[in-house]
This record gives sequence, structure tokens and C-alpha cells, in this order.
Amino acid sequence: MNILAKIEFGSRLYGTSIPTSDQDYRAIYLPDIKNCVLGKVKDAYEDKSEDDTSYFTLQHFLNMANQGQSVAIELLCAPMDKVII
Repeated sequence: MNILAKIEFGSRLYGTSIPTSDQDYRAIYLPDIKNCVLGKVKDAYEDKSEDDTSYFTLQHFLNMANQGQSVAIELLCAPMDKVII
């Protein structure tokens, strides 16, 4: 999986976090060609193993942005100090 962007999300993005706030991330990735050909690509999935991270394929992210969904708009407008990758 090729991560194109990983951005802090939730209270840390909005500047409302407190010391006990968890880490939330949203990531945009480009799936590998093998999984595309085999039809094994999910539009989105969550990885709870490290931090609370949700992954979106580039196509799904662009569709969300085109629809004006808030998660996509918030990621597009995130300040650079919140961008991890």
C-alpha cells in the first residue's frame, strides 16, 4: 500500500485535545495493482492496531470531496503541522 497522505484528525486537528485525548488519523492511499486486478480493494477501512487510523483509497477520497463530505473537506484544509505524511 502506498500512503499518499496521513493527517491528524479529531480533537488534535481542531485544537481541542486534552492530555487524555486519543490519537486519530485519516490516511489516503493508492492501492497496489495486484489487488486492483483481483478486485480486493476496499474503499475504506480502519486500522485499530496502532492508533485509530482510517484509510481511504484515492478514488474514494476524491469522490467524498466531490460530494462535499466534511471528512474530505477537513483533510483538504488541514494545516501543514497536522500532516504526518
